[in-house]
Amino acid sequence: MGPPPIGTPSPGQLLERCRAKIRAGNCVLYPEVSTQIQQLKSAKRNRAREREDGEYKTINHLDLANAVHTGVAVQAEPLTMEPGWSVVVQGPDTEGEIISVSLFLPTDEAEPLEIRSFSLTNIP
Repeated sequence: MGPPPIGTPSPGQLLERCRAKIRAGNCVLYPEVSTQIQQLKSAKRNRAREREDGEYKTINHLDLANAVHTGVAVQAEPLTMEPGWSVVVQGPDTEGEIISVSLFLPTDEAEPLEIRSFSLTNIP
């Protein structure tokens, strides 16, 4: 793959746009992300009950925002089916665990940033 066309934003520039949208409250969670958060919370709670220690790790929207605000863009590419960019960020949640967050950054500045998915990398 060759260099990006002239005028193409860098991954860092795209990440800054994502961060600005989150700071402005112009972002939405995909329904699948909300479902994934709830499923993770239930699974962790059940495991904590089985161990009887009462402790369990969950993820919430603040963790996803923290990963975007403090993380790095590990992938950024233009989409052909939608006017915008796919951006994957890896960063720490609010407790320092590394998570990956998949975002859709539309080219229309008025449209919200979409948090499309996330994956846990260090959570047992």
